[in-house]
Amino acid sequence: MPQGIYQHKSSQGFQKGHQSGFKKGYIPYNKGKSKLTPEQKELSIQKNREESKIINRKRRITVLKFYSGNPPFCKCCGEKIIEFLSIDHIKGGGNKHRREMGLKNGHGGNIYSWLIRNNFPEGFQVLCHNCNMAKGFYGNCPHNML
Repeated sequence: MPQGIYQHKSSQGFQKGHQSGFKKGYIPYNKGKSKLTPEQKELSIQKNREESKIINRKRRITVLKFYSGNPPFCKCCGEKIIEFLSIDHIKGGGNKHRREMGLKNGHGGNIYSWLIRNNFPEGFQVLCHNCNMAKGFYGNCPHNML
């Protein structure tokens, strides 16, 4: 019997006409043409995007709460508006760390997932975007100079 694309060495005993337990004529979903209309495809894509946004927001909030408390706040100025908050590498080196993590162009899109997967390692804090940028550009936030 010729080995099919799904036949494993251990499945030599399958009946003729079968491939690794799949019935004859089985086509993996990514091999056949999609049966969705263009409108259905677009709706599916849109639904997946919306679900991804919800999941990513939950991850982000989980990380912000872990590193600052509930509700999350900026360690420097006390800002509490979630959309203004970000994760900061306490000792700097964020660009280098993102490159080491393999994030495209050094952007932090997956930092929240990485922090969760790595059991919330030390060396991170929550800052608002203003305080984080000031720390990056000037080495210190103006709030700390007052």
